[in-house]
Amino acid sequence: MDLPILKEDPETGRMVTVPAYSPEHGPYTAGNTYEQSLVWQLFKDACEAAEALGVDADLSAQWKELQNKLDPIEIGDDGILKQR
Repeated sequence: MDLPILKEDPETGRMVTVPAYSPEHGPYTAGNTYEQSLVWQLFKDACEAAEALGVDADLSAQWKELQNKLDPIEIGDDGILKQR
């Protein structure tokens, strides 16, 4: 599946959003926490919708595979998303 905004990070092998804008990290980065969490949630919601509707099983499997290749969402002890 070709998704122009997702690329494999050569250092980690994980999928990251590129280019990503982050005021905290500079003008452009690869895979900032905010965008990564949005993409992760989008894949989760799309897979759940496809399952509930009984459609797109093959496409849903591809989405799950890509979701698993994203950096995991990490939540700190204070309940805030950890920055990548």
